[in-house]
Amino acid sequence: PRTPVALVTDAEDNINASVAAMFDQVIVQEGKVHVSWGDVIPAVLASPWRRSLFLDLDVKICEDVEHMFGWLDNYEIGLVLEPFLFSHVKGALLRDGPQAITWNSLNNWNTGMLLYDNNPR
Repeated sequence: PRTPVALVTDAEDNINASVAAMFDQVIVQEGKVHVSWGDVIPAVLASPWRRSLFLDLDVKICEDVEHMFGWLDNYEIGLVLEPFLFSHVKGALLRDGPQAITWNSLNNWNTGMLLYDNNPR
């Protein structure tokens, strides 16, 4: 089955007919200028479907993602951690003192990928 795709944008002027043809729906958020991370929630809520996979525009899909929607049979939300290279933080994790990075500080959610079930709960 083909997963329907919607584009949520605040820049309607940038959407021509050939771009619009790549999507099942184009949803324009009025009054927005240069969407920031804080505008992810309105974009997520604009989805026309109950179950959705929100992706930032810089995310490249390399394989079929249809199976991910089955995860929502058991969970209401799916998130990914912010990516980091362990080699970049290993020294700070092992260091003592105020400059040390704690493991919890690395557990930040990446809002560029959000799988969710928009149910009444």
